[in-house]
Amino acid sequence: MIEICNSFFKYLQSEVPHVILIFYICHLSALIASKAYKVLSRSLEELRRSTYNCVSGSAKKCATLIEMQEFFHIEQKKSLKVFFTRWLDRQDSVVRLLENWDVLKHSFQFEVVEDRLKSSESICIEFNNIYNKGYLYFLNYVLDYFNSFNVILQFRKTLIQELYTKSQDLMKQLCQNFIIPTS
Repeated sequence: MIEICNSFFKYLQSEVPHVILIFYICHLSALIASKAYKVLSRSLEELRRSTYNCVSGSAKKCATLIEMQEFFHIEQKKSLKVFFTRWLDRQDSVVRLLENWDVLKHSFQFEVVEDRLKSSESICIEFNNIYNKGYLYFLNYVLDYFNSFNVILQFRKTLIQELYTKSQDLMKQLCQNFIIPTS
């Protein structure tokens, strides 16, 4: 742990005033991912939540979804419920939603025609928005960086010797992909 009063951290900060010190890299990466996620379209999170709630809350909708998955030859998997604080689980949910995109889209279109439900209609509109699918592909791409970085922090054995290079790699990947260099 890093002590605030008399520690190497405090000493290094006083000796090298321009150094950037990070308390816990795992918490920092979680904060970065969560803050970046909040900037994305709110409709994307609503689509994920409403799709889960709609499908898991009705036996009829589950049966329709299973029929559609069989028709499209998609492996049947349960929808993943994602909680706002569980950013590490978001990629699994995003991948599952992308795998079943066409199935879910057609399933909700079928429900709109068959049952004329307002909730299904609003979800169907979101599935027809091509930007939502693009956002999901983007999220899958970015969350892969964070999850692969977080893997080294989850090992039982100490991998401190790899932390520096992995942290550097994460920063390089994020900067190369998302920061525009100034001339």
